Amino acid sequence: MKLPEPPPFEEAGRRSRHQLKKWLLPLRRRLSNDQFLLLCAVSIGVIAGLAALVLKLYVFQVQKLVLRLAGGSPSIILRFLIPVIGLLACTWIIRRFFKNQFLKGSDQIVLAIAQRRSFLPFSQTYSHLITSGITIGCGGSTGVESPLVSTGAAIGSNVAGFFNLPYRDRTLLLGCGVSAVIAAAFSAPVAGVLFVLEVLLPAASLSRIMPLILSAAAGALFSTVFLGREILLNFPNLGEFAVRNLPFYIGLGLMTGLMARWYSISFRLTNRLFEHVPGPYQKAILGGLMLGFITLILPPLYGEGYETLKALTSWSPDRMLRGSVFGNILRQPIWFPAVVALILLMKGFLTAITLAGGGVGGNFAPSLFIGGLTGYLATILASAFGFQLPVTHFVLAGMAGSLSGVFYAPLTALFLIAEITGGYELMIPLMVVSSISFFTARSFDPLSMEMRKLARQEKLLTHTPDTFVSSRISAQELLYQQPLIFPEHLTLTEAVMQSLKNDVDWMMVVDGSGKWLGLLSKVSLLQSRLNPDLAELSIGRLPLLRIPAVQLETRGNELLKYFDLHESQVLPVVDKDQKPVGLVFEQDLLRRYREVTLEV
Repeated sequence: MKLPEPPPFEEAGRRSRHQLKKWLLPLRRRLSNDQFLLLCAVSIGVIAGLAALVLKLYVFQVQKLVLRLAGGSPSIILRFLIPVIGLLACTWIIRRFFKNQFLKGSDQIVLAIAQRRSFLPFSQTYSHLITSGITIGCGGSTGVESPLVSTGAAIGSNVAGFFNLPYRDRTLLLGCGVSAVIAAAFSAPVAGVLFVLEVLLPAASLSRIMPLILSAAAGALFSTVFLGREILLNFPNLGEFAVRNLPFYIGLGLMTGLMARWYSISFRLTNRLFEHVPGPYQKAILGGLMLGFITLILPPLYGEGYETLKALTSWSPDRMLRGSVFGNILRQPIWFPAVVALILLMKGFLTAITLAGGGVGGNFAPSLFIGGLTGYLATILASAFGFQLPVTHFVLAGMAGSLSGVFYAPLTALFLIAEITGGYELMIPLMVVSSISFFTARSFDPLSMEMRKLARQEKLLTHTPDTFVSSRISAQELLYQQPLIFPEHLTLTEAVMQSLKNDVDWMMVVDGSGKWLGLLSKVSLLQSRLNPDLAELSIGRLPLLRIPAVQLETRGNELLKYFDLHESQVLPVVDKDQKPVGLVFEQDLLRRYREVTLEV
């Protein structure tokens, strides 16, 4: 059987890592574990900052090239076809070079932490950079931050794997990579650290955040030095917060929470639609055509959308419709509010079309985009009733509210906007809007849209610290694989003789086809033996403990529910044919839970 070829650069990477180990392993032996982790955190911060720099400049240059190509006479045709070309290119690259090693979304990082011991493939350190740059540069309606999160996580995971660090340290360095890329993307180190603690590592101990802080600082410093202000998202020179506008900020919090919910719904509906499209290349063509058609009419839906946010806050809202085939009509004051509302409603669909069509990106930039437009729309509605509100303040507060409502990360949203504005003048309205949006969105669904993906696949049902820890445990690793299995027609006397030869407290009873019927305790069996009239009675007629059986892949949080619900200390484990494979004991689950808790 021919083994599959490794992804490109994978073999060269292995040789390079082997050479590096000869130089770096002696250094590790000279340092304490804490010192070594801090050194790794700074190194990861620099590497992740470099990755953010490369991707930002890459997208910037691809967009410039696309705009130059589309500037000639056939501009409409090219602008219509460029998204198709971008999605087809991404689909081909992923299927040709990365195949099953390409993991999309922060939900996959959470799953890797919870169930794959924080291991991420080495190819993920560069695969998202290549594909997301093509996606966004060619007009995909998404952002670079989520691909950067995947890249940073892979950098941290592979640095830890390079030194064979244990799970606890590997998870921490994975988080360092994520905090560094978020910090580098926005020059916002505090937001980078908080994103890791709120979204990826809710069970992390606060005593272990120093490496996260150092890596975020290194990433932010790298981006500040090398990235120009025309690429970074920034809003300097804000005025002061006016207390009289507080009721409007409360209303904005409700609006952004509802818009975050609508974004999630529209995203899910579009994904369901694309599930019926037969193949990946057909999805790319369909998605590209839809993107090209809609962005010709509504250019703000093209790419990340940060230029639109800058236009809104620089008192140039008409600039956002530059390039629209119906620009002269849509700029009319009578139509403009409706156009903004339409863009808001369409953003979730366009982002989902981009990703379902084979593109690479995420929900971070789109959530900021819909939040900014929601804030701008709120100022338009208020002005219709005679209230003049500061546009920039409401755009920024809306961005915080939407990010909080989409990712369920209010602290990240709060400090991200505070940091990119270069001050804390808007701290009070940001706190109000992000918290109200968070509770509004959460009232519809206790899980964010990223975690809901895992819940639908029954891979991670909730994301609280307790269940995050318990979800790392499966029935398979707790399995007692040598149970006594008795057919139901076995007589009581024969069953007693066999049970006395084995030091077990529970027996599994099966029917004639070998399927599980129930549990029989040794105590119950020996008590029944005292009645001589029952000696020849088949054990199938004895009172069995008939509780639902679990599967090998059942996670620890579900096992705990079964133990509590049925007030039992043992659970039967069966295969897909309902045939018994072993037992799981509550004491083993609790012991393993304590071990995993100490690893976090």
